[in-house]
Amino acid sequence: MVDDIIRALPSELVIAAIGALVVEVGRIGFARLRGWRTRRRDQRRIAELDEVFDASRFSFGRLGTSMYVADYQPNGYDPHLLTTRSVGPLGVEQDLLGPDYQRFRSEWESAHDAGRIFNGEVLALAAFSIVRTPDAERPGLALDFASTDYITQRSITSCYRGLPDAERALRARRVLGEQGPAGAYSCTFGASIAVVTADDQLVWLKRSANNAVNPGRYSCTIAEGMNRDDLLSSRPNPYLTAARGISEELGVTLTDRDREAVTLTALALNLDFWEWDAIGYLHLANVAAGRYTRSTISDYFTTARAKDKWETSSPAFTPFEPEAVAGFIAGHDVINYGIVSAVFALLSDGRFRRGDVLDAFDAAMS
Repeated sequence: MVDDIIRALPSELVIAAIGALVVEVGRIGFARLRGWRTRRRDQRRIAELDEVFDASRFSFGRLGTSMYVADYQPNGYDPHLLTTRSVGPLGVEQDLLGPDYQRFRSEWESAHDAGRIFNGEVLALAAFSIVRTPDAERPGLALDFASTDYITQRSITSCYRGLPDAERALRARRVLGEQGPAGAYSCTFGASIAVVTADDQLVWLKRSANNAVNPGRYSCTIAEGMNRDDLLSSRPNPYLTAARGISEELGVTLTDRDREAVTLTALALNLDFWEWDAIGYLHLANVAAGRYTRSTISDYFTTARAKDKWETSSPAFTPFEPEAVAGFIAGHDVINYGIVSAVFALLSDGRFRRGDVLDAFDAAMS
């Protein structure tokens, strides 16, 4: 019957139908080929991005982390070459963050209403650059900060952490390796400072289960987010952030002169949360005539009732030398920025050769 119908149709119509069918088959085939080529291209791009993402992570011998180090200065930045400015409120890019932002924000607001978190004003890194004197011998930092609050910070961070790994790599690729904007997901800034006692003991603090982020993990030594308390002459100052963290978590109050003993050595990005940190160290032999020993810090932690005491358990100590530090990291759950702080403190101290530090970490991680 079908043959009879086809024979009854005008030949022109049959030819046109066959032509249209051929065109449609060709169109579908081309679309599938193009889709296959696009998928292959995307797969290659994702693989390349993952490789870049992985290559950007800080590693030291067999030790790997999820930190990106934008700049490291073994001798530290010159505090007199620090320039900062406030650039106004943080812009929340709703188009980039997508509909999940409001859902995450509602969840964090509920946590605040239930008393599980405290909301307050914080500062986010908006842009950065490394500056030098004309002789190029003394490096400094130029940092721009935007104001926001903890709920906004955690909501943006939740959006970033909700991305597939390849998409997170794509976002990172647009920022890593270049000075300038800190990235659309940049919503906080902190100081991660390794503190060494006057009798050469590196201090570790274990975060309690009360913390919303990284509960039960060790930091080396303090990790403090920047807020409006950290202004000097109305400008944000990471040295004040470091001093406040040392005071609140260890009970050690630094004078204006003592703050000069804090050495900032690196600017790094926590790729797990998209959180920027100034990495540094402080040897307490250079503070208050060296009276802050291991015993003193233990006593202060027990009796000073520092503001952030509820966030940490009793401090742990290791001799400030490569084998002991590497052994502690190998045997404990240390936060990524704490690992970087410990390694850079050893490398920047001047008493240890890089090769010896590397050998110690390779042995500990084997």
